[in-house]
Amino acid sequence: LCLDLAWSGLQAVTFYTGLLDKEMVTHWQLAFSMRELVRTNRISGLAYEPAWLAGQLATVFFPFLFAAVLTNFRLTSRRWLEPALLVLSTLVLLATYSRGGLLITVGVTSLVTLLFGRDVLRGMWNWFISGFRNKHLPSFLVRLSIVIVLIGVITGAAIFLGQKNFFRRLWETDAETLTEYLVDINAGARGAYTVAAMGAFQASPLTGVGLGGSGFYIYQNLPDWSLTTVPEIAKQLNPSSRLYPNPKNLYARLLAETGLVGFVLYLAFQFNILGEMLSLHKRKETWVRFAMVAGVFAWLTIALYNFTQDSLTTPNLWTVPGILVGLAVHQTHKEVS
Repeated sequence: LCLDLAWSGLQAVTFYTGLLDKEMVTHWQLAFSMRELVRTNRISGLAYEPAWLAGQLATVFFPFLFAAVLTNFRLTSRRWLEPALLVLSTLVLLATYSRGGLLITVGVTSLVTLLFGRDVLRGMWNWFISGFRNKHLPSFLVRLSIVIVLIGVITGAAIFLGQKNFFRRLWETDAETLTEYLVDINAGARGAYTVAAMGAFQASPLTGVGLGGSGFYIYQNLPDWSLTTVPEIAKQLNPSSRLYPNPKNLYARLLAETGLVGFVLYLAFQFNILGEMLSLHKRKETWVRFAMVAGVFAWLTIALYNFTQDSLTTPNLWTVPGILVGLAVHQTHKEVS
């Protein structure tokens, strides 16, 4: 994480300050990566592209960092370390301009806070209100300053993200239908691939069309609106194109390739993982609540992240769940012995 943040910081200095020559930093990156700097000035860190960096932050690092702050549990003696890393990771996540990564992280953070941080929220609210009830000027000014800072941070983040046209289209659009909106925000291809994959599922709903076979059914099931309004699909329909399409949605791909049988088995497997994570709650050690919150955060993030990708081989899908399931099984074996 520290290496990722450091290289992301170097990219940010290159993009936004002009202190470093972009071509020179590109050569530095090509010394260890096959990908040059992103031409649109989006931070990619050590990942192949910005969206991948956002996915790694959301599914691997944010769960532990946010859980450490929410539960007040620290892995080191430096109590400032996890909050500092969380702030830096948030800044890098913003600089990726990944719409999916940002929306998923914000949504899961809010949900996990409501599920596991109600005592923290209640304490913060009581502290905040007490400053106004006491009619003590310094306390009032402190709380007013916090409100101003929060408004400034939210406004600054919105202005920063709004600099990119493809991000600003989320709220600036003249679309009258859902399909028009998807095309306007450059998500038309993903939506069309998902619809086409569901067409393959309808052809064989019980067992699917076979692993890896959904791509053979996508072109013939593409919705009509995508044939003329989505440039990416128009290029793929070119007779000289040798590209093999994917559904871009893991759940749609599972339904298309394994049918209801495989899809139900996958859901059962995922909920079993969630159950193993929640089983840690029975333990009395101080680290248990931290581990459980981190696990649930990662599980929810991955569940939403799978709507934007269709591969089971992405390592960050299994890193945190594997660690937490291993801890749960180890604790169970200790209880049995």
